Amino acid sequence: APAAVRGQERGQGLVLVVEGNPEMNRFLAESLAPECRVATAFDGREGLEAVRTLRPDVILTDIMMPTMGGDQFVRAIRADPEFDATPIVVLTANADEDLRVELLRAGAQDYLMKPFVAEEIRARLGNLMTLKRARDVLRETLASQGQDLAALAEEVSVRQRELTAANRAKDEFLSTLSHELRTPVTGVLAWLWMLRQGQLDAESTARAIETMDGSVRSLVRIIDDLLDVSRITRGQLRFELAPLSLVPIMQAAVDAVRPPADAKGIRLVTVMDPEVGLVRGDAGRLQQVASNLLANAIKFTPHGGRVELRLERRGSEARVMVSDTGVGIRREFLPRVFERFSQADASTTRDHGGLGLGLAIVRHLVEFHGGSVAAQSAGPNQGATFTVTLPLAGPPDAAIAASPPAPAEPAEAVSAPTLAGLRVLVVDDEADTREALQVLLEGAGAEVGGSASVADTLEVLRHWTPEVLVADIAMPSEDGYALLRQVRAREPAEGGDVPVLALTAYAGAEDRRRALTAGFQDYLAKPVDPPTLVRAIAKLAKDRRRAERGKRRRSDLPRDTRAKTILLVEDDPGTREYGRAVLEQSGYRVRTARSGEEGLRVWAAHRKEIDLVVTDLVMLPGRGGVKVWQTVHQQRADVPVIVLSGYPLVAEMLEAKNQGVVECLEKPVEPEHLAAAVRRALAQAEAR
Repeated sequence: APAAVRGQERGQGLVLVVEGNPEMNRFLAESLAPECRVATAFDGREGLEAVRTLRPDVILTDIMMPTMGGDQFVRAIRADPEFDATPIVVLTANADEDLRVELLRAGAQDYLMKPFVAEEIRARLGNLMTLKRARDVLRETLASQGQDLAALAEEVSVRQRELTAANRAKDEFLSTLSHELRTPVTGVLAWLWMLRQGQLDAESTARAIETMDGSVRSLVRIIDDLLDVSRITRGQLRFELAPLSLVPIMQAAVDAVRPPADAKGIRLVTVMDPEVGLVRGDAGRLQQVASNLLANAIKFTPHGGRVELRLERRGSEARVMVSDTGVGIRREFLPRVFERFSQADASTTRDHGGLGLGLAIVRHLVEFHGGSVAAQSAGPNQGATFTVTLPLAGPPDAAIAASPPAPAEPAEAVSAPTLAGLRVLVVDDEADTREALQVLLEGAGAEVGGSASVADTLEVLRHWTPEVLVADIAMPSEDGYALLRQVRAREPAEGGDVPVLALTAYAGAEDRRRALTAGFQDYLAKPVDPPTLVRAIAKLAKDRRRAERGKRRRSDLPRDTRAKTILLVEDDPGTREYGRAVLEQSGYRVRTARSGEEGLRVWAAHRKEIDLVVTDLVMLPGRGGVKVWQTVHQQRADVPVIVLSGYPLVAEMLEAKNQGVVECLEKPVEPEHLAAAVRRALAQAEAR
């Protein structure tokens, strides 16, 4: 058996000495021990056992040994892949060059001729051990890097598969989008061609108009869905939160989808608990959630089926469930049903249409409201149920302004008023749009002018004064905001006070907020229903005429029967001008101030004639809004104060309520809401 290892600490390299002569074996071991650890063996077979057991760093072997010679020993070691790189040095007293060449070919790294000097053998073995250690480090490094490379290769492979799937989804989506856009456009083009050819009778013409109307509305829904997804991914979807009752919101959603349900003979059933309570949310977005779920159910339910909307309370949550008797959902697809662009398969898209966006939008809207949405289905042809859970806002008596907005009445159900004799100027750089609007408004009885730019509009105003101006916002060179500023810079006799309606393809909530804040009297998003546009123009004209009648009467009335005087304190120029226009159109006399300090000066000079104060809360320099309402309350407690704020500052508003403030309005404030708040405050003041 090989001798025990002897020599320096275990951190040193290990040399295996294989020498048949006991004296030479001992001499070699003693010579090497000061520099490294040493193990010994006395023939080739014993040496092989020691190699496998001890795994030495270097092997030093004699060529002439009993049982197994040195040359056989070298070949046996090199035959084992585990030790094919272990350095071997051969000792020989034979000067035969052919033998030395044969040993080197067999796998020996070096050889030494006997007799030798101990220092030489220590130096040679030391060099080999250094090389061995360097080789081991390199091998470990390569192995580690190989693992890293393998992991990297796997990650690249995963990413490649994901990219391939994403590209496939993109291609499928673009193909579906092309189909969804081209299908209604094809119908519109076909009907238009037949109309131009004069081939249609009255009944067919009516059908053509109805079909084209439905096709255009379908395109608008696609655009709206794409815009919503874009806003969601960029975090730009805006919400107007307030305590709401879900019952009228759900009913409005049901009413909106009733026509397509009736067209398929689908029975719409509603089961709603009127005492479900209030949620804090955006009424429009929550109606969108319900409408999307109902539209999805109707789309996947065959003719004569049933769709049910159920609203109930479960503990501290409101639950909305939409169930159908439709085609159902495969179990493996359920986890992906709320993913964007997700369709069960291509045939689903072909059979039922859609981009796979509606349910993804539902998930994002519900999660923003702090709720959750889930889908259940027993499988194909077993129908499906979608459940939305929303946290309740608290008991009704704890809510502020909890009354929900009434659902909008369909445009078709309300006849548009006449614009007979009304002068309207349409500003739009798109000639086709401008001409279509002019023809539409002329058909409603208006006298209509048109211009394509800000410069053209200002030129028109030199010789013709409209009663309402309808302006696009996105125009080359100068946009609608520049137009509004330049119109307002003119004298009233030159059209400077004409009400301006923004009609724009920028259809987001933030776009509406910006337009109203800048001073537009109203805002409509393209495409707009013609009756809606006509009604909006008629309302602006009516409000303006009422304001003008109030101005004409004001100077002839005794002080206590004149139009009320309002002090408006607001540092933002756009909001200030917007507020002034709204209040003046409502028949009030308005004094304005640009800061809290200026507001106090105006108040000091005119406090005997001021009937109401509207003041910003926190955007004024030095939070001057607080000082304004406190001063007004101290000096004339009979004057009501309305506070405006861009932030839901509950503590400040509660404090304000105790110091003469009758109402707190969050910006942006709709024109009708501001006017209504002023009317309420003045009526309450007169009743005291």
